[in-house]
Amino acid sequence: MALGHDKPNDDLLHELEQVANAARGLINAITSANTPLPPEFPEDETLALLAPLTRLMTGTAEGCFGPLDAARRRLPKLRRQFILTEERAESAEGNTPPLTRGGRIDLELQNVATAVSTALDEYAEQASAELDLEDESGATPT
Repeated sequence: MALGHDKPNDDLLHELEQVANAARGLINAITSANTPLPPEFPEDETLALLAPLTRLMTGTAEGCFGPLDAARRRLPKLRRQFILTEERAESAEGNTPPLTRGGRIDLELQNVATAVSTALDEYAEQASAELDLEDESGATPT
């Protein structure tokens, strides 16, 4: 299941633009937070995960899969580990207020996760169509 190393078609390109916009929103939320982020929050790692997502539409259809898949796997874990529910936030210790569910960073993270999931769904649909074409003809499509 793979797409070519050509420019993404319009449908995938649209989804990749959505990913880029959402990633920029989360980057902005992280870098312009009014209060310091909790020291345990992996800010540098998160920004490094998001940066490639802002440029996917300039790459190839196949090249988008790796960064999207990495984000799909990492973003829910970030949310689970570092963005606390109200109950967990009340019991959190430390000088820096914790990140909480429903806050700006959480909402932006959810936007990225949704955009990534939708883009991966589009990728999978197109890759499946490519595979179906290959199966019907017995040859790899060009």
